[in-house]
Amino acid sequence: MKKGILILLALLAFIDLNAQDINAKKNTITRVFNSVVNAYGNAKTAPALDIIPKASGEKYIATYIATPNPVIKVDEQLFDLCMQMGADSLNALSIILSHELAHYYNDHSWCSDFAFAVRSKIKSTKDHKITHEREADNFGLYHSCIAGYHPFNIYDRLLDKIYNAYQLNDKNRDYPTKNERKLICKEAEKKIKDLYPVFEKGIASIKNGSYDTAIECFENLNKYFPSRENYNNLGTAKTLWALKYKPLERIEYENPAFRYPIELDPESRLKTTGSRSLDEETAQKMEALLNSAKKDFEKAISLDPVYDMAFINLACVYDLLGNSEAAIGKIKELPPNKQNQKSALTILGIVYYHLDNVAKSKEMFDKASLK
Repeated sequence: MKKGILILLALLAFIDLNAQDINAKKNTITRVFNSVVNAYGNAKTAPALDIIPKASGEKYIATYIATPNPVIKVDEQLFDLCMQMGADSLNALSIILSHELAHYYNDHSWCSDFAFAVRSKIKSTKDHKITHEREADNFGLYHSCIAGYHPFNIYDRLLDKIYNAYQLNDKNRDYPTKNERKLICKEAEKKIKDLYPVFEKGIASIKNGSYDTAIECFENLNKYFPSRENYNNLGTAKTLWALKYKPLERIEYENPAFRYPIELDPESRLKTTGSRSLDEETAQKMEALLNSAKKDFEKAISLDPVYDMAFINLACVYDLLGNSEAAIGKIKELPPNKQNQKSALTILGIVYYHLDNVAKSKEMFDKASLK
């Protein structure tokens, strides 16, 4: 009797340890998944994420399934393989998750990638699959970088581990061979290694006031990876460039809080002299930049309707264009908690000041000072 109880207790303890182990793995996978989803910044609701325990006996490896409801399935075993990559463990995991998310966001409506090697019933040409894999690798690696990971020079090792662990054939009749997959990824890596520095250069150019260079960088990036960040950064560069031409108001000297809450380099305008005047040519250039920035922020919002930074930046542009009511309306489109963040309250303070509502302006700035 005692022996039976001891066996039962040992079994329950083993089950509990396994449950804790799989939960810890799920937490890590979910954290990386959410960071990559945020990097994509797409208006589409993220697909469900389903982690398949090894004990289930199911073999999904990493799979995007489009119907009936979009879901990305990831094996616990695949997580373990990624964790064998040492310092590159999370980088490897980000590659897998970002690749499958690329299939989802690019509307590749077939059971994708490694899963094809174990459930190849989909009717599609090999060339078609190679095109999709190339697109998924390009978008996947780029957005892995944007999410803060370093996905380079590890794919070959990871792919070998996957093929060995799952005993996959190097060649499948209607699917890219393992060597073809490696070649596709190498091509993608080269492209992203060339393009990601353009993103970094664009950010650095905004910070140092080289707005024309920043605009060129983000326009170039949008040809390959049109994203909310790229459009928002493009609009930010144009807006900050336009602000260089705007004569400073006296209150901007007297009250440091009275600065447009546009991301990056908020100090730059106050380091210039107050002698600027707005002649007709300069006014036209400023207006053209602001109207172009307006389109960029609107595009960023269309890609992600809950991207609050773009709403706030767009409100700044509306006020700079003299449409203060539209600026207020744009902030009111945000959820209540987002309307109460410091940057939103700051632009409202500026807008109400321009509407000669000094009491309301002070109220907004007082609230902002508490954030």
